[in-house]
Amino acid sequence: MSLWNVYVGAFTKEFADEVQKLNKTANIFWKGQYPRFTATPSEGIERLVFDDATGAVRHLGNAARDLVSPQYLAPHPKQPVLYAAEWGRPSRLTAFAIGPDGTLERQSTIDTLGEFAVAVSIHPSGKAAYVAHWGDGSLTACSLDEAGNPVAAERIARSQPRDGHESHLHQVRVSPGGNCLISTDLGLDEITTFEVEPDGAVSLESMARITFPAQSAPRHVEFHPSGKFVYVNGEHDSMVHVLDAEDGLPKRIRQSHSTRPPGYDGVNSCSELHLHPDGHRLYVGNRGADCVTVFTVDDGGELTIVGYQSTLGRSPRAVRLDPSGRYLVVGNRNTGGVVVFQVGEDPPLAPVGEPIEVPSPSSLVFVPAAESSFA
Repeated sequence: MSLWNVYVGAFTKEFADEVQKLNKTANIFWKGQYPRFTATPSEGIERLVFDDATGAVRHLGNAARDLVSPQYLAPHPKQPVLYAAEWGRPSRLTAFAIGPDGTLERQSTIDTLGEFAVAVSIHPSGKAAYVAHWGDGSLTACSLDEAGNPVAAERIARSQPRDGHESHLHQVRVSPGGNCLISTDLGLDEITTFEVEPDGAVSLESMARITFPAQSAPRHVEFHPSGKFVYVNGEHDSMVHVLDAEDGLPKRIRQSHSTRPPGYDGVNSCSELHLHPDGHRLYVGNRGADCVTVFTVDDGGELTIVGYQSTLGRSPRAVRLDPSGRYLVVGNRNTGGVVVFQVGEDPPLAPVGEPIEVPSPSSLVFVPAAESSFA
């Protein structure tokens, strides 16, 4: 049993300001439809401490300020370093040293050569970080030094508008083996894949695109541990798309499953999805229906719905399993709270305690904590 620091990527007040500007742009695809920013904004990165023996969680307060909507975080695979993708114009990638007591100290910041950085992923070698940009559809690779500091940035891809639609990346993920990179484009309804070298260098010649159904808006990616399947959820179609893959590299869509609960016909959009470490359960957040859809996964990668769990709040944007796999932690953005659920069979999820107040949660990262953290 272990204690964990949970760092929460969150929205700051600048996000609401930018949304107001974007809603005045004639060609923005969600013009006039984006929900009001009702949650209390954060000042940067929030910090929780989590006990995986009991599911208890406590909010320790703000861990890092003076950031512009660091809505997506990622840890270094080898060093005590945390990265924040800042959703601004221009965008930045900021690296923080994680102290023995869990505090964060800013190490370095680099311009990521795009607008509205929405996701960051770190190569298993620890030598490269990849940043996806929602604003201009650009994908950037940042080289990292031995201490984990980003030292150079290079734009490696940028999709051009097509058929009246603009590119809006929403996630970039590197496969667990480090051989494949995937970016999702909810503006152009496609994902782009690249082969990657052991040192994190991206092979541009290997770039390939997989087209998704119109207006599906592929958003987030999960890799099956077998390397034979990849799961992508659609923000607008409320579907999980199952793709056949070879060593983590997706090739084609095999089938799709709705995440909507029965009888719900209101507006809904998928947020995050997370595959259990055992590879046999998949959890998908639904904003609108405000629930988590739970699937079982068989040995052939097929999905079967086994339940729906209310998230006890509005707009569940962050949906993450703790490293033990015994608990699912959900961040409800619009109501500003984090909720813990115990993972089981019947029911598949059960609330542990009451929601705790955390401003505007967007993503969750677990890092080992000192035993004194809960004192």
